[in-house]
Amino acid sequence: MFKRLFTALILLANPVCAQDKSFTLMAPSSMVESGFLKHLLPRFSLKTGVRINLVSTDSDAVFGAEGTPVFTDTDTLWHLAKTDTPNTEAFEKWLLSDVGKRTIEAFAPDGTALFSADVSVARVVETVALD
Repeated sequence: MFKRLFTALILLANPVCAQDKSFTLMAPSSMVESGFLKHLLPRFSLKTGVRINLVSTDSDAVFGAEGTPVFTDTDTLWHLAKTDTPNTEAFEKWLLSDVGKRTIEAFAPDGTALFSADVSVARVVETVALD
């Protein structure tokens, strides 16, 4: 009994220094308003323990037209531009993983998926006929 009490006191006396596992993300208002990020971000955080804070300026990562292609919606190929930190690297890796892709495609508020993880670019081959 004395050992348990002593161990508990030592654990409580030494503060645990947790590493800040978070980063900031900027996303277009249309993406935020669709509810997609409320679907996506908690699943990433649950899997990795990294918290993502949405901000409107000065972020560690941005969904936009530049960076690594990560998903599409009906008319836009979305990219992730990020800083080179372990947490943003983990987010990009997760988005491109099978679990991340399934999570992206599982967002279907009305029964129809709004986003696709297929970011392959189709090549258009034009045949030229010479006379």
